[in-house]
Amino acid sequence: MVQLFPPRHVYFPSTPSHSCTVILLHDIHSTGPELAARLAMSQIQSTEASIFEHFPSCRWVFPSAQPRQTDTCQTIPGSWFESPSPGGRLGPAAMDGLRESVAYTLRIVDEEINRLAGRSRRVVLGGLGQGMAVAVGALLCARGRVGGFIGLNGWFPLLEEMGRYEGADDEEIRQAFVDHLGLELLTGTSGIPGPAATKAPSYELPDSTCKTPILLSYLEADARVGLRTPTLVHDMLVRLGYARMVCRLFPGSRPGERWLKDPEQLDAVAGFLAEVLGH
Repeated sequence: MVQLFPPRHVYFPSTPSHSCTVILLHDIHSTGPELAARLAMSQIQSTEASIFEHFPSCRWVFPSAQPRQTDTCQTIPGSWFESPSPGGRLGPAAMDGLRESVAYTLRIVDEEINRLAGRSRRVVLGGLGQGMAVAVGALLCARGRVGGFIGLNGWFPLLEEMGRYEGADDEEIRQAFVDHLGLELLTGTSGIPGPAATKAPSYELPDSTCKTPILLSYLEADARVGLRTPTLVHDMLVRLGYARMVCRLFPGSRPGERWLKDPEQLDAVAGFLAEVLGH
């Protein structure tokens, strides 16, 4: 059964032209609108403007995970998949959630590429915390290269399972990831299941997805993620052939999406976007 996701929150360009799109997935127990609101309140140090104002021709897309009903009939923001701990082994229900969330994210990527007339390198994908894990899955399963990837305070999904492929080349590991996730059964005209499937876009010039520029950013003392996580994520992406990668660590331990109050980490994101989008 395909999971139904809430409507996406979209921050539209403030200029008549739409030149690029950034897709950001929120952390656990949050929503797309909450993440967008935090970004709107943040300021880039050099301009004292929000990141939306800094990129006026950019369309920002903030998907939301499924909300969850508690035993007391309260509705709380949901999770992209059931996760006992960052990087932990996933059970069958968690694998189903991860699979559906990755497929949903891929559909959004396709839609935004189509919206930009096939200019896939004008689309940047990213996520925070658990949202980063889903975004990494979408990056590995995508049909072609996008303009950039931003991973913030998150982890690599199925890392333990992929660690078994010692000595395998990057394409073998990537195929093992796709197979383990079970997405080989979901490929087709759109590559995504469900009634909202969209026409598969034509990516700009056939190119390996591992040429996608990547920014990884972490807070050093974030106890939820762990000290070794940045190294583990970096090393696995290197094994997969990603060479255009920057991994930055910042002092602090703000959990969840409160990193947006850290001007240095936000400035790093803005600088990366300016580089890959040519702003």
